[in-house]
Order: sequence, then C-alpha cells, then structure tokens
Amino acid sequence: MCLQLSRHMPLFALAEYKETDMKEYVTSSVTGKTYALQDVVRILNIQQIIAYMKYGVEILDIYPSISYAGSPVLVFIVSRQDSKEAYDLWCKGELRDE
Repeated sequence: MCLQLSRHMPLFALAEYKETDMKEYVTSSVTGKTYALQDVVRILNIQQIIAYMKYGVEILDIYPSISYAGSPVLVFIVSRQDSKEAYDLWCKGELRDE
C-alpha cells in the first residue's frame, strides 16, 4: 500500500505559525525552514523517508506525534512538489531503501 498523506499536524508549540496570502505557514524549530501547510506532505514510513533522502528530497520539518494506534511516531514533512517524482517511483516499487 502506498500512502504519503496523514492527518498528523505539527505541534505548534514547537514551531512559529503565521497566516498570510490565504496560506498557513509554519517555521520549523528543528530545521529553521518555513513552509506552507497546504504545500507539504507528511511521511511516517521510515524506509520511505530514507529512500526519499537518498533520492535528494529535502526534509522541511520533523516532529513527534502519536499514531492512530496510540504509539509514538516521527512525522517527516517534505514538499509535495519536490517529492512528486520520488513518490511516483516509490509507488511503482522502483525507489527502495537499499
């Protein structure tokens, strides 16, 4: 199953939040990068994010959260546009952590 989106949202206590131009922006307290919430995807699969990183996809933010099952997870934020090619390859089984 190939999933990239989740309903996990950043812990705003850990980031600076502002709303401009009809988009909601967050500045990561981990990476210092600013991104629009509408322009990113959240990845919880560690093998997937390792493969993305090897492919050159930049991580915009990382934050801890709780899964639907109640266990702790790390959520990785990447640009939707910049990760599209890696996502397509991942879904085809052509981009794997080796």
